[in-house]
Formats: sequence, C-alpha cells, structure tokens
Amino acid sequence: MNNFFLKSKRAELLSYKNSFFWLFLTFSTISLRAQNPPINLSDCLKKAREYHPYYSDKQRIDQSRDLRMKNINSLWLPQIGLNAQATYQSEAIKIDVPIPGFNISGTPLDQYKITLDVNQVVFDGGNINAQKKLTNASIEADFQQNEIDIYKINEQLVNVYFNTLLLQVNRDLYKNILEDLGSKEQKITSGVRNGILIQSDLDNLKVEILKTKQLLNDLEISYKNSLSVLSDLTGDSIIRNSKLTTPELRILANDSINRPELKLFDLQKGILEGSKYVSSSQRMPKFYAFSQLGYGRPGLNMLKDDFQPFYIVGLKFQWNIWDWNKTSREKSIYSVQQEIVGSKKELYMRNISISSNNELTKIQQLEGALETDEEIHALRKSISQQTEKRLEQGIVTMTDYLTEYNATIKAGLQLEIHKVQLLYSKANYLIIKGQL
Repeated sequence: MNNFFLKSKRAELLSYKNSFFWLFLTFSTISLRAQNPPINLSDCLKKAREYHPYYSDKQRIDQSRDLRMKNINSLWLPQIGLNAQATYQSEAIKIDVPIPGFNISGTPLDQYKITLDVNQVVFDGGNINAQKKLTNASIEADFQQNEIDIYKINEQLVNVYFNTLLLQVNRDLYKNILEDLGSKEQKITSGVRNGILIQSDLDNLKVEILKTKQLLNDLEISYKNSLSVLSDLTGDSIIRNSKLTTPELRILANDSINRPELKLFDLQKGILEGSKYVSSSQRMPKFYAFSQLGYGRPGLNMLKDDFQPFYIVGLKFQWNIWDWNKTSREKSIYSVQQEIVGSKKELYMRNISISSNNELTKIQQLEGALETDEEIHALRKSISQQTEKRLEQGIVTMTDYLTEYNATIKAGLQLEIHKVQLLYSKANYLIIKGQL
C-alpha cells in the first residue's frame, strides 16, 4: 500500500514537471516571437536579392567562363586526329618499261591507309587572344544581365514593403481609436446613469465601436497576408511575426544614375568591339607545325605493293590574302550595331530622366500635402475635443460628436497615408536612379 502511494506521488510529481516543462516551453516560444527584431527595408532588399532564384546563377556563369576559357586555351595544344580510309580506284600507276634486276608491279587498285595526324599552332595572328577577350566581354555581359534580372525584385519588394507598412500604420491607428472609444464608452455610460445623456447616445457609440472592430479585423487579415508575401519574397519566416520600421530615405540633388542596364549597354559595345578583333585576326598569317604517322598500302613509296609504316613532319604557312572585303564589311556591321546600342542607351537615359522627374514632382506634391494635412488634423482634433465637452454637457447629440470624431480620424488617416506615400515615392525615385 505504501509502495503504491509512493508510486502515485512520483507519477503526480512527474506529471507536474512535464506540465511545467511544456508551460515553460510555450511561454518561451511566445516570448521569442514577441522579441523578434523589427524588420527594415534595407535588410529586406538584401534578403530578397540573395533569395532570388537567379542569385545562384552567378556561380554557374563563372563556371561557364572557366569552361569556355579552357576550350579556347586548348587551341594552343596539339590537335590530334585519327583517320582511316579504304579505296578502290579504276586505274593506278604502272610502269610498263622493263628494268633489269627490278620487278615493279605498280600501285594496287585497292588502297588502305590509317594515319595519326598532329597539328600544332605556332602563330595564329592573335586569333586566340582575341577570342579570349570576346569571351570575357560576353561573360561580363551575362553577369550584368543577371544583375538586371535580380534588380527587378527591388521594385516588387518596395511595393509590398510600403503596402505592408501602410496596413501596419492603419492597424495601429485603429487600435488606438478602439482604445479611445472604449474609454469614451465608460464616460457615456456614466452620463446615461446620471441622466445627462440618453441610451441612444450610448448605442450609437457601441455601433461605432463594432464598426471599428470590424475594420480592425479586416486590417489584421490584410496585414498578416502582406507580411506573408514579404516573407515569401525574402525567404525569411521571421518576418511573419515581426514589425516593419519606417525607413529614412534621403534624396540628393543631381545624384548620378547607377542603373545596371547602363553598364550592360557599355558591355554590349565591348562585345561588338571584340568581334571586330576576332574578325580581323582571322585574316592574319598563321604558322602550323604538323606531323603524320601512318600505316597503309601503299606507303610513301607508291611503287611498293605491300603494307608499310610511314611518317611526315613539316611546317605550314597560311594567309588569306584576299577575302573580297568580307572582313571589312563585318567590321562595318559591328560598328553599325555599336551605334544602335548607343541609341538605345541614350533613349534609356531619357526615359530614366522623365521617370525620375515625374517622381520628384510627386514627392514635392506630397511634401506640400503633408503640411496641409498636419494643420487640418490639428484643427479637426481641436474641434472634436470641443464637441466632446459639449456632448458631456448634453448640448450636442452623439451623432454630432461622431461626425466630428470620424472627420478627425479621416484627417489623421490621410496624414499617415501621405507620410507612407511620400516614403514610397522616395524609394521609387531611388530605384529609378539605381541608388537603392
């Protein structure tokens, strides 16, 4: 009986320990979630960039460079080829003049030959070096195109970030409004009890509280969904339970354009310039050393009708003296294409200038609107406070008060919206300029 009692106590104690452990773990998890550091725009941009599917392509492009360079360098190595052939011909060399002491049967009609040919470039007229430069320029253009594709995520992320920030500001604003309405409900309830206010005043306020709760619930759902999208873009799950910070963005006068597209235009010109060198080098004189090791019938001695080994070594000179102006026309084509790239760059710069000026106009308009918003909100707040005092004195109705109160909320909301819109326009301006 005592053993059973002790076992029960141990089991009960163990149950308490387990319960305490899970309770501690639950509170620790909640605490960790609550302590998630706030998220800022620059961190989101960095994470989104590194999480972009194209980000890992940089290593692949680099691997492509190494492989292509190895292929070009291999042109300096001996080129080895194995060739074999068997032929039958209608006529062959024959010597009908008899020579005393010699039996010459002539060349056989069926002939067989297998050779190992080795060719070594001695001087290529700069063609291999030109190919290296062209390949490097092409790879750099691939890198830059990858950079452009990744940079496009900035526009998407900035849009989602400020949309989320706007929802966050609205949510926090309506949370404060709900708390304010809750405190007012207590005052109105007291006024109804004292006979200063009537029940319909309290009911109107409760309706306003319910409407605010409904709106706040919609904002919470939209806010969580927007955070989820931001989390998907950055690959950071912590963002789902974090709060966004309001970024500080500065617009500098006459700041330079640093868009990745501009560098790509220059690299494209470099590719075309490299193509000119490759085209010119193909016409330059070239020297080769070669050797051939073979076995066949007949060998080098055409008069022997048997299988025999043979070899040949030598030097070869090659120069395409006249190509009917093909190289000159190719270089002219590349020059025309360079001019086309220059025109595209000029048009792009013009579009950047137009877009940035339009965004600057929006920024100036929003800055002017904010000054007016602050004045309107301050006046509306003062009117609302005066109407509240008159309501408590029974001079005005709850409907009159709620009209002024809602006007104050609308003015405050407009102020906060314009603040976020101003930052969004600044961010867009920096993206257009390539500064973000």
